[in-house]
Amino acid sequence: MAGDSVTPLLPWELILIAHDLTSTDWPELGLHLPKSLLESSEIPEERIIHGLVALLLIRIVALVRSRATTTTTVPVHVHQHKFASTAADSLKKITKNEQLSVMPPEITSEVYAQLYQFVSVIAREYRIEPKYHNLYHAFHVTICCNKLLSILIEESIRASEDFKKNRSTHGLPPTFDAFGLASDPLAQLALIFSAIIHDVDHRGITNQQLVLEGDELAIMYNDQSVAEQRSISLAFSELMRSKHSNNNASMKRSLIKNEANAVSDDECFVYGALRNLIFCSTSGSSKYFLSFRRMVIDLVLTTDIANPERVQIVKSKYKEAFGANASSSAHPPKVLTSNMSSPDKASRSKAPFAEQQQKIPELSNSIRSTTIDVGSSTNSRERKKSLRQEFLESRGSARLTRRGINASSSDEEGHYSSSVPSSSAEDEVQLLAEGKANRNSMMSSFSSRSSMVTSSMKSSVNGAMRRKRRFSAPVLKATYECRLGILRALNLTGSTVTLFSSHTSDDEDEDLQLKVGVLMELILKSADVSNMLQGWDIYLKWSKRLFMEFCEAFEAGRGVDPRPGWFENQITFIDSYGMLLAKHLNEVKVFGAHGVKFIDNIQEIRRRWLMEGGEIVEDFMREWIMTRLAEQVADNVHVK
Repeated sequence: MAGDSVTPLLPWELILIAHDLTSTDWPELGLHLPKSLLESSEIPEERIIHGLVALLLIRIVALVRSRATTTTTVPVHVHQHKFASTAADSLKKITKNEQLSVMPPEITSEVYAQLYQFVSVIAREYRIEPKYHNLYHAFHVTICCNKLLSILIEESIRASEDFKKNRSTHGLPPTFDAFGLASDPLAQLALIFSAIIHDVDHRGITNQQLVLEGDELAIMYNDQSVAEQRSISLAFSELMRSKHSNNNASMKRSLIKNEANAVSDDECFVYGALRNLIFCSTSGSSKYFLSFRRMVIDLVLTTDIANPERVQIVKSKYKEAFGANASSSAHPPKVLTSNMSSPDKASRSKAPFAEQQQKIPELSNSIRSTTIDVGSSTNSRERKKSLRQEFLESRGSARLTRRGINASSSDEEGHYSSSVPSSSAEDEVQLLAEGKANRNSMMSSFSSRSSMVTSSMKSSVNGAMRRKRRFSAPVLKATYECRLGILRALNLTGSTVTLFSSHTSDDEDEDLQLKVGVLMELILKSADVSNMLQGWDIYLKWSKRLFMEFCEAFEAGRGVDPRPGWFENQITFIDSYGMLLAKHLNEVKVFGAHGVKFIDNIQEIRRRWLMEGGEIVEDFMREWIMTRLAEQVADNVHVK
């Protein structure tokens, strides 16, 4: 890692990099770097640092310029257009001297140096051991978060221009500036900052595993969102660091300083000039700093999707912000409450989401001759057709193979019945689970870590048994009217404390504030798993990295073997989380035509995974085994 030795680029070079990253098409993000960034350094980590600094810089520029234009009637996001918008190709036409002239004079060389230093330190804190949760993942999440912000700003500008052109008498709708997010540069900066720091010092081990081990981090953060709280703590400890104290004491020292001493004392802090520019003060009690910190904490904690309480709160906030008719599941009924024939169903439905993925019953990718004959059903409940059911109907029937789904002929009598309720994600998982009765396990049990590398995959095929199955609606858990953590609560005196206004409230500002918060959370969560919303190639790239990270954790005795159920778990995760994010991105109506594209992208990924995922997982396994064998050979040579 280059760390503090990174040679800073000139401001105009960073602006060009930021423009090129922002102008990259959504499906192409992360597949290749723009030319301006490739030429910035020969060291990959330094390129990432340059890119992260560039994206932070344009948000800081937008923030400074907005403060200088608060007295004008022009929306703030119009002033950001030149720096943060996808369509702002005017940057390519501006000369270097002109670009330097539009840089606010408040961004001094000291601010510039401190920005580079902060990003370099954060980059160095990312560990190289994890295959997935590393600096490259942070960079991918950041550029995707920046792109979503850029799309949002573009749509906001387009809506404003259409309004002026049509001269509507009804006024601008709240979505014209994304409920205020498009004109809030501090919130935009908080989003980019959160994306950069959200996985700092990640160990490649799940929170649940750290808690089970009684790890020092789990003890430090009380078993709650351990990795996320660690990232937040490290980032703000560094940002608040004093030149006269170590990292652990710096935050405490800065927070207890009063406003008068802090403002006149920039030199006491490593990032005094940077903080004074962004928060108008170096004090930890500045209203801008407290607002910024609150946003970052909420955003980063939102990425802990294995915490069931936090996931429920996030869902409730979305429903409260965007209406009771908002999508609450990607494929009703929900996968997490499916009525699968499994002895540990009850315990699995209560487990954290990441743990549920690992504990789904072992389902082989080599199911060969289990044939589906879909009969009629007496269930009159109407449900939307899932992609799976549409696929089945388009082919007449389907045969599950180790590759996922393979076209099959009709039933025993040569007829196909289409008068059935549509299947959902848990139907598919149940279908695959029942197929386990017709075959032996694909993988043999590993008696030791060494046998994990050398053992061969065993699979046997039972005689073909044609069995008729019926898709039936699974039994769902009871639902309740209350929403966890939303609307109101009681304080210690018994008085009612209203947390968020209901839709019957006249306080529109409070309602918009809730919408902005939910929208920011949606953007970061979507960027965190953006590979599912982009395209097939980028999805495979990150799926393999996560698979390898889990395999390493398993071999180290710090996790569950991900291999037996990886194919099915990916479908479950797409259905229960990725599809829901895509639908929410479309429902909030601030991303224009891109909202539908997100849904189309993840549906295409799901379709291809069903068709090709089995063989792909086998390729992942072979690559993992060969990697471990190569490492063992290298270790033996080194010992000799």
